[in-house]
Amino acid sequence: MYNFTAMKRPTEVLNQEKIYRLLAIDAWAAIIKLLSEHREEIKLYDHLHHAIRTFENVFFNKISDLVKTDSDISLHLERLYSIHTGGYFELQDVHFQKLLVELIRHRPPKEAYNYARLLKDKELAAKILNQDAGEGNVSTLSSIPFKINLSEWNEIFNRIFAVINNTQHPATSISGYKFIQYVHELDEFFPTLDQFLDERKASGLSLSKKSYFYDIFMHLDERKRYYLAVRILDVLKPFAADKMHSVEYLLGMVPSKPINTSHNSGQKHSKTIVSITYAWESEAHRIWVKTLAKRLEDEGIEVLYDQNQIHLGSALQYSMEQFVEKADRVLIIFSPSYKTKADQRKGGAGYEYSILNTELYEEQILHNKFIPILRLGSRKESIPTFMRQYVYLDMSSDNSFEENFKTLLSEIQNSFN
Repeated sequence: MYNFTAMKRPTEVLNQEKIYRLLAIDAWAAIIKLLSEHREEIKLYDHLHHAIRTFENVFFNKISDLVKTDSDISLHLERLYSIHTGGYFELQDVHFQKLLVELIRHRPPKEAYNYARLLKDKELAAKILNQDAGEGNVSTLSSIPFKINLSEWNEIFNRIFAVINNTQHPATSISGYKFIQYVHELDEFFPTLDQFLDERKASGLSLSKKSYFYDIFMHLDERKRYYLAVRILDVLKPFAADKMHSVEYLLGMVPSKPINTSHNSGQKHSKTIVSITYAWESEAHRIWVKTLAKRLEDEGIEVLYDQNQIHLGSALQYSMEQFVEKADRVLIIFSPSYKTKADQRKGGAGYEYSILNTELYEEQILHNKFIPILRLGSRKESIPTFMRQYVYLDMSSDNSFEENFKTLLSEIQNSFN
């Protein structure tokens, strides 16, 4: 989506004659650019506002022909949508509805569905979606006409869980019993919480809240999982709307992520700090960790780990304590050697694990700070005994590195968006 706040403030004074000259030659892109650059002037002066309103009327009167003849029409539509929803200039409702119709027709399925959620004429929206999908029957928008991949489902769950697991906010905190109650609204024969936890205990599965919430969530078929997420979203949104917008976007409930309209876009923000704890399994393993760190740094994240922070003369134990204390997020890279050293409290990995264990025992949940990652070996071979109760990210396959990296990046940024 376009970030109009990043554009430099114009130095020239806008006049309506320039708008009308551009309108006479159908210079849509130039007018839309003026609209974004001179938005304050247009709001302030009636003659400029009237000229832009004239452009709006002409543009949408010609929209049926433009979609056939203007190769940049999709770009024009997206920019006008951003301008409208970003609060730069409010289109007349009849034109905004036309805009949505054309976006539904010209965007890929998932994006089209996002726009369709905003269209007032739901039958028309469903008809366009089904025509594009080549279906013979007109369905309602209650179905899910696009694929939500595993990475997106993980992000949806993680963002929701970060809110419902915060017991300091009773309005958004959801207990296991309440969570099961929402599940029973979709599947009345799903086990009770006590039954479910007894089954997990008998199977040797984790009883941690995040672990069994995640397993319940992912056990549901996609349609029920979708409606469970929407059901919980309805509960959380009045109290945590800013944190839930990304969830709404992933679920197709809003067409785009929010646009930052603040004029303080030049203000500096501190970087997210991530530390990495791992065992020196092999040279290949060290290279993999270094590569992961470099990818994170390329995303603007500050990374703390032994290969870039501990040098000759450094106090090893103090450095490791600082890694954990200073970090916003801590990546725990599991491997057979890490498990051995952690369980036996040997070496740097063992010392770091002792520090992590202290924090985890105090919290009794794997809260936002810690992200377990399985890199080498199996769960039994590589994950220390105490930490087997927690949900981890499996990055053992290099073939799925990119998809898993996106999931990891989303999880790291989860608490900061």
